[in-house]
Amino acid sequence: MANISRRSSTYYFRRKVPLDLLQLYFPRKELILSLHTKNRKEALVRAARCTVESDVQFMQARYQLSIGSAQQHLLALQQLQQALYTGISAQNHSLNLYALNPATSNVVDVSMKTDTSLEKVFQKWCAESPKPKRTESLFNSIVRNFTMSSGVSNTKAIRKQHVVMYKDWMVEQKKSPNTINQRIASLRTLLRFACAQDIIEKDPTIGVGVKDSSVAIDKRNPFTVTELNRIFSSPVYTEGYRTKGGGGEAAYWLPLLALFQGARLNELCQLTVTDLIQEEYQLDKSLHTSWVMNITDQGEGQQLKNASSQRRIPLHPELLRLGFIDYLHKQTGVRLFPDLHSASFDGSLSSGWSKWFARYLDNVVGLKDRKLSFHSFRHTFKEFAHYNNIRKEVSNAIQGHSDNDMSSIYGRRLYPLPPMVEAMNNFRIPGQDLDHLYKT
Repeated sequence: MANISRRSSTYYFRRKVPLDLLQLYFPRKELILSLHTKNRKEALVRAARCTVESDVQFMQARYQLSIGSAQQHLLALQQLQQALYTGISAQNHSLNLYALNPATSNVVDVSMKTDTSLEKVFQKWCAESPKPKRTESLFNSIVRNFTMSSGVSNTKAIRKQHVVMYKDWMVEQKKSPNTINQRIASLRTLLRFACAQDIIEKDPTIGVGVKDSSVAIDKRNPFTVTELNRIFSSPVYTEGYRTKGGGGEAAYWLPLLALFQGARLNELCQLTVTDLIQEEYQLDKSLHTSWVMNITDQGEGQQLKNASSQRRIPLHPELLRLGFIDYLHKQTGVRLFPDLHSASFDGSLSSGWSKWFARYLDNVVGLKDRKLSFHSFRHTFKEFAHYNNIRKEVSNAIQGHSDNDMSSIYGRRLYPLPPMVEAMNNFRIPGQDLDHLYKT
């Protein structure tokens, strides 16, 4: 039986490490290398070559184990990975798995007995300062995929060629240039941490990445007024259409909240009932009251994108007219949207709902433009904030965008409420029709 498997249409060579050699490969128990082909016949040819080459490697490894040298085996592993990656055949290329005479080999001194695995570096990085669960999950998957695609788990053994292998693997998986560069940047964070810990001398990710020709083009479009009217006259709003994937009343309120509050989907999904309160403020020597939405990471499972995301936003008057406070008062539990459930390994309440909304937008509303998504509501808020002459500083405070000038003035304090209340009162979308949603 050929040692090949297919993942996302690309074939991989897989072979278990013999039990007597596991100590040399720790923590890996299996060789997994991309064959860089989607053709099964070609994969079988390349896998046969990999089998022969790994046989040689295992034989040499046993010899080195018998004389107590692990460093040269590590060099052999790196050379094997590079030979397989470049597709050079055993007949035309000498792998030089390692010199049998240790005295004549120029080998980097890497101890396989000391646990300097990338996994261990990741764990130490997490331990030094608490990270959000979502961040830990993302970095854990990066460590796992890097190790799988490059075949290297020991941080001291990582070279630039291995980072390139990881990049090429992501290209094969049809990841976007932005995603690839973000993943490499995350890997760079771990490897620079390893540099600071004196585990490695230099960062091997330098210069590795892909050019994103669309970097200057916004990935999401705002909704037009016509598109907004189609969404808010669709079955969720006119026929009481509800599904499990839509999270009950979340399907009704989340789009409205995103449009009028300018907030991110995850910020809205994780709201608790106590995040919405009435707050008093002073204006023209008079005391006023406003309903506000507190966006924080203080509640159980709550996470924020960055420090500037923590804020409180006055509720837009349109939400009050639409009956949002009545909905709030009917909630008897902790969460504002109790029918939302996590559908991802990181506990996020928004990932599954986001997929549901994308399908609803496409299949039910009939808006099939790929540049339209739930995040388009946030872009729409920003566009109409500009249309309504709302100052950028105030708009950024409402949306949780970082603003260096504003941060230097207010630091960690909340932005003053009066100018945000004024901005919400002035925020209008001409031509939008929500008359059929008003509570009578």
